[in-house]
Amino acid sequence: MAKITVQTHEQVLVYRDGVFESRLEPGRHTVRQVRRTRQERIDRRVRQLSVSGQEIFTADGVTVRVTAIARWQVTDARAFVEKAENPEDLLHVALQLEIRDAVGRHELDELLRPEGRDAVAAALAGAATPQADAAAPALVRTDAPDEGTDAPDHASGARVQGTNAPEHGASAPGGLRATAVEFGITVLDVAVRDLGVVGELRSALAETAIEKQRGRAALERARGEAAALRSLANSAKLLDDHPALATLRLVQAAAESGATVVLTPDGLPSRA
Repeated sequence: MAKITVQTHEQVLVYRDGVFESRLEPGRHTVRQVRRTRQERIDRRVRQLSVSGQEIFTADGVTVRVTAIARWQVTDARAFVEKAENPEDLLHVALQLEIRDAVGRHELDELLRPEGRDAVAAALAGAATPQADAAAPALVRTDAPDEGTDAPDHASGARVQGTNAPEHGASAPGGLRATAVEFGITVLDVAVRDLGVVGELRSALAETAIEKQRGRAALERARGEAAALRSLANSAKLLDDHPALATLRLVQAAAESGATVVLTPDGLPSRA
């Protein structure tokens, strides 16, 4: 007999002679005949999966580099242990294919606009999370299994309803959602952290942006000069219509600078 303590964030699967025997929830448990048993501890806390710097062709043949992040957790410990040797690696590949499919539908000009990036993020979230199934009335929602682990329809390659995979022609078989469900995983959300162009096109876009800013600056300078000339023209016309204003302005300027002004007999001032 042996005592096993299961932490709050864990679940322990007990196998006896290679056959599943029991599932231990958080707490302290007694396991008999330890030599014939094997325990698998599964961490059920939320984890993060990152796909960094994946280069993808857009619909118009331009290469972009995408970095995406997915948050996921184990919801069926037995499927997570029994269905694959490295389920996290399979989830990573499924996420890569889903990103390729979502980005490849759009042209570069669309992806450079906020609406295009939002569409990619929405497509990834729709392919990964259960909420997407609830939003589509023609599909049957299927959440991650919480009882048992045998799923013959998954193992035989059958497509799971409610995964949104049929319209993703280039995605992984069954889609990201179906892959996650098959291996006892629930994908909580997927977000695009970064999306940018690579190579010479990156430099070309940077130069284009710089030229646009230079053009805007030149336009603002031209507008300022035009406004200044317009103001001078209005002032000149006003002085022509009212000569006494020129005399008054000259006196004000001399007073501000501390100069001495001498009035001549004809009434016009001259600076001393």
